[in-house]
Amino acid sequence: MNNSSLEQIHIALGAAQHILILTHDYPDGDALGSLLAMNELLQNNGKSTRVFLSNIRQESWSFLGFFPALSTVEELLAQDFDVVVVVDSSNEKRLGNAQPLLEKIPIVINMDHHADNSGFGHLNYVRDASAVGEILYEYMLETGTPFTRNIAVALLVSLITDTGRFKHNNTHRGVFGMVHELLAYVQPEDYRQIITHLYEEEPLSKMQLVSEAIRNMVLLHGMIAFSFLEQECGLEEGLIDPLLSIQGSKAAVLIRLAGQQIRMSFRAKDTQINVRDLAAQFGGGGHPQAAGATIPLVNFGEQVKEIESKVVEYFAPLRVPGQE
Repeated sequence: MNNSSLEQIHIALGAAQHILILTHDYPDGDALGSLLAMNELLQNNGKSTRVFLSNIRQESWSFLGFFPALSTVEELLAQDFDVVVVVDSSNEKRLGNAQPLLEKIPIVINMDHHADNSGFGHLNYVRDASAVGEILYEYMLETGTPFTRNIAVALLVSLITDTGRFKHNNTHRGVFGMVHELLAYVQPEDYRQIITHLYEEEPLSKMQLVSEAIRNMVLLHGMIAFSFLEQECGLEEGLIDPLLSIQGSKAAVLIRLAGQQIRMSFRAKDTQINVRDLAAQFGGGGHPQAAGATIPLVNFGEQVKEIESKVVEYFAPLRVPGQE
């Protein structure tokens, strides 16, 4: 994949008037934060923008206060766009039912930080970074784009969530420099509200799912927290985190139902463990310590057994002596 420069992307965006912004299915904080930041900066530059978000619980993010109106795929297919910007998506398949939109737009800009990015854009800017929010921060500095309160809040959401509140090993010293600068553009209470809404206001229904996941958990090889949820989990995120926090676990795998699909989440807190390669065995991807995959639902019980077998095999070289 040949990387384009941020200047080339800036020129393409400057020449465009009607721009569509996309991110991956079931968007997380980095996906949503970078999408909202891109939308704000383009609108502030006089561009006409539309956004599409697939499988998102919009009310969970209403605290941001600047959530744009969402369109359906059918509405967007009937419109003409000069450029589509895709943020935080390693390949076209991760766009879910938004994928057909790429085929009718003449210029696709792909901005991402996943090492396994397929380079699907006409213009690709992909590099190792703590979050796509970091890349957009760099873009704004390089192009002289002014920061605003909304953009700063969106980028803070991106950085906070994809570094796991600055716990993950993608947290480099530059992240704190960016946070320091971004805090100059927000109100004193904004940062606290972000943390409160993201991490301190969990619905009871989510806590009940976490409880069920812990009840179903087994420690494979004495160190891999493996669990499943044989019930509809919908759009709920973060269910795997409590499994990873259990003492003695070095990685975690959670299998759950989402409509007619099975979603798999893979996490590792040991930096020597690469769960992205495990996710790839199921057609997924992500980062070395945080990855995911989705497969069609056929028979949940049988599929959980098959997945567990592959997990056992994958981690066998790391097993604790005497543990199965």
